[in-house]
Amino acid sequence: MLELKWLHLASLIVLLGMSISYGIVVRVAASAEGSVSEALWKICDQFEKPIQISSILVLVSGPLLLWLKYGTAGLTVMFWIKMALVAALLVNVVIGLGAVKKLRGGAMDAMDAMKRFSTLEIVISFAVVMAAVFTFN
Repeated sequence: MLELKWLHLASLIVLLGMSISYGIVVRVAASAEGSVSEALWKICDQFEKPIQISSILVLVSGPLLLWLKYGTAGLTVMFWIKMALVAALLVNVVIGLGAVKKLRGGAMDAMDAMKRFSTLEIVISFAVVMAAVFTFN
């Protein structure tokens, strides 16, 4: 059980850190020109696989950890608030990835959307962590 907690926590740290960094690097890559832009887009490509893997690990280990430790007793109102925030975060990420594709294609009008999605991701991520603390404290 302890190993599963550490897997969940490590995956969450990787997911949040890399996702937030990804949003920043994407905005800089879209604003840069020439070889700098190409180099930054290559860095963005390197972010994608760890983000995908850590997303899957968090989405699998979280419910498994809850079920193994609490059964159905851990399903409080605060837990469902946390899950609603996780769902909002996932929707934000999916829509944000659409903005990334537009930016990569050169559509600079997607920059404002990308800024909004990056900021919203930080706020929702913080809310998810706080909800988790209140759920299991």
